[in-house]
Amino acid sequence: MKKYSSIIYSLIIVFFLLILAYPLSKIFYLAFKTNTGINFSNFSDIFKDSIVMQGVTNSFILALGVAICSTIIGFIIGYTRNFLHIPQWYKNFLEIFANFPMFLPTIVYGFALIYIFGRQGILTQLMGGKTIITVFGPQGVFLGLLIYTIPVSFMLINDSMKYIDSKLFVVSKLMGDNSLKQFVTCLIRPLRSTIILSFIQCFFLSFTDFGLPTALAGNYPLLSTSLYIKMLGAIPDFAHGSVVALLMLLPTIVTTIIMVILQKYNTKQQIKSSLVVTSGRITKMVYSTISATLLLSIVLIFIPIFIVPFVSVYPYNMSFTFQHFSDVFSDFTVTDVIQTSLILSLLTAFFGTLLALTSAYLASRSSIANQVSKVMNFISNVTNAVPGMVLGIALMIAVSGTGFQYTLTILIMANCVHLFATPFSMANGAFHKLSANLEKTSELMGDNFIKTIFRVVLPNIRQTIFEMMNYLFVNSMVTISAIIFLVGVNTSTITTKMKELQNFNRYDQVFVLALVLFSINFVMKYIFYILGNLSFHKKIKIRQ
Repeated sequence: MKKYSSIIYSLIIVFFLLILAYPLSKIFYLAFKTNTGINFSNFSDIFKDSIVMQGVTNSFILALGVAICSTIIGFIIGYTRNFLHIPQWYKNFLEIFANFPMFLPTIVYGFALIYIFGRQGILTQLMGGKTIITVFGPQGVFLGLLIYTIPVSFMLINDSMKYIDSKLFVVSKLMGDNSLKQFVTCLIRPLRSTIILSFIQCFFLSFTDFGLPTALAGNYPLLSTSLYIKMLGAIPDFAHGSVVALLMLLPTIVTTIIMVILQKYNTKQQIKSSLVVTSGRITKMVYSTISATLLLSIVLIFIPIFIVPFVSVYPYNMSFTFQHFSDVFSDFTVTDVIQTSLILSLLTAFFGTLLALTSAYLASRSSIANQVSKVMNFISNVTNAVPGMVLGIALMIAVSGTGFQYTLTILIMANCVHLFATPFSMANGAFHKLSANLEKTSELMGDNFIKTIFRVVLPNIRQTIFEMMNYLFVNSMVTISAIIFLVGVNTSTITTKMKELQNFNRYDQVFVLALVLFSINFVMKYIFYILGNLSFHKKIKIRQ
């Protein structure tokens, strides 16, 4: 079996070399290539470009502020969800609404904010025409990025909080610790790695996002918009665009190093006690109110998506109509776009899950796990840190002039690499929780390796498998940064179609597509949830 594991491992490494390492090397080459040879003149030109350098500064400041705020908010919601004595329905409410923005692409956040805070926005009208924030510029982008990153922060912190034993607070209290010391010792210290990881993830997502800046940045320079203009502007400039891409890659080096260091401090997960931390009525009321207010505010921002498609001309003629749906679907290309998005996301979910499962199994339970684990974890960290825009540009340059250009195949490969880190982490965690003797026991009972995998190993992690598929499907549906440079006329997706409609100011039709996309993601998430739980309950019933 060791021979076959080595072959599969080699194929996976070749895949990442071709789809990740080789395209990135092309960017490095173009960044240094000039008419006079290999030198630093392209870098010199970019460093003299005041707009690009201002974009770097603005992106850094915005990302820093967003990361701090998102991590604090994610912590508050996670604490309310896991450590306060509140009804189960309220806990479910917090979890559902915290994940709500993940069903939509970030470009839609921008359009929704315009319809809420713009001059003709819903809230502006309610305030008598007085604008609360300037939606086009740093304020609007900051708010949009905050909405984008809160679900990520909550997901990371909430998952870690599930494994903190509440009995630690009781022990700390019996030892005479005051409330602040209890809070720091029993909660902050066990979560410090997760809190740092949340900050890094939120910073990185904000620093590299393309969807929101394209909708709200306006004349406010950001690094992602500079990169887009350099690569897909009126006159594409691949040399200087490659330098900008390398500037966007700078956080990758830092974040990869930090993530590798944090892995050394990961502790073994334990089952959490059912005991709930006793908190005062005021504390519970404050945390519950803040969490609910924040999440309801986020959800209410998306109200235009459910209103604008059904009114004639917002906000001037609010009569009910289906005309916008008719206009959208009268365009025969829209049906093709939706079909392409569905096929792309389903295939990404299948092949991405297969890639992540295989990689995680080799890294955790195979006969060559000791050799593989560090390499696969490193690849996972790199794919997590490489911005989608940079990966898309790298692949665009690498496949230019080949048979893969503008094909569904390259889109699937791009998504599988871009989204690899989270499914790999989920699978790796699931495999580690299984008994280390499963394969050996199955072998002693006469089953071969294939039977063991399909009859024993996979059935025990079916719930995780469907969660992985759901993650890949939803994120493939909403992504734009990794594929905006790779799509062609026949492979346009819903998100790239939205970008096209934005250029013509057809926001009502953008919201129609957003509603379609949201409905698809919601239905598919429910299907994956049902399939995962059916499999899980069936497994328990057989064991009984």
